[in-house]
Amino acid sequence: MTRSTMPDSAGTATERTRGAHRADPTPRFSRFAAKACALGVLGALTVAVPVFAASSDDANAVAAKAAPQATTSTLETLDAGFATAAKEAPSSGVLVDDTAADRRAGAERASRVQVREPLPTEAEKAEAAAAAAAEIAAATPPPPPAPEVVMPVAAGDYRLTSKYGPRWGGMHTGVDFAAPLDTPIHAVADGEVTYVGTGKDGRSSMLITVKHEVDGKVFESWYNHMYPDDLKVSVGQKVEAGDVIAGVGNNGRSTGPHVHFEIHTDDDGTTTEPLGWLESLGAVDVSEL
Repeated sequence: MTRSTMPDSAGTATERTRGAHRADPTPRFSRFAAKACALGVLGALTVAVPVFAASSDDANAVAAKAAPQATTSTLETLDAGFATAAKEAPSSGVLVDDTAADRRAGAERASRVQVREPLPTEAEKAEAAAAAAAEIAAATPPPPPAPEVVMPVAAGDYRLTSKYGPRWGGMHTGVDFAAPLDTPIHAVADGEVTYVGTGKDGRSSMLITVKHEVDGKVFESWYNHMYPDDLKVSVGQKVEAGDVIAGVGNNGRSTGPHVHFEIHTDDDGTTTEPLGWLESLGAVDVSEL
């Protein structure tokens, strides 16, 4: 732009700027508003930036004072150590996979061993069962031996009416078990029937004799005064202790139903006191068999 001096209408010289008529046609108010906005923004930035910068600088300064600064060589050493540990240590996934693989391998080995083991044979099973039974038997005390001798009439079914010894001017060679007719008479021990029939050697009808051997002692038991239809055994028959051989009768020289019982210790007809003999052999009631 060039400046020129021109006289105005009053003849006063006025300085004008050439091209001034082509200046910004924007109204003065718009230019003022724009300048005011720009100044407001600059003012805000002028206030905010120092505050932010001061806050950031203060925080960094506090952190710098609180934490010691590692030198470059220390950081490089730590980084190298972490890198080496990361390369050498397996990941958790690898550990899980290895553990699962070990378990599967162990299960497969166990199954192969079980498959290879042969099943026990029937003979081996029987042998094992016998061994187990033997162990149980060895640990269990043996039961007491079964009684070998019993009384000829059950307890409660009789009463003794005459004992062994002198009687009525003679010798009573046995004992009398008084009991109701047909009361069972029992063999006093295992043996063999040697006689069945009418009375002999001064004994009246009917008579049964049985030969026994108990604890090395050989003897005969005699049973007297039965009726023929109450006899249950025959000569040569094997009997066991407690077997019923006859029923109580009142036959022959008898004053009431009873069984006359004798013990003969030899083939010569020698007698002994029956109750003491039975007791010496451990006789029990027939109910205990």
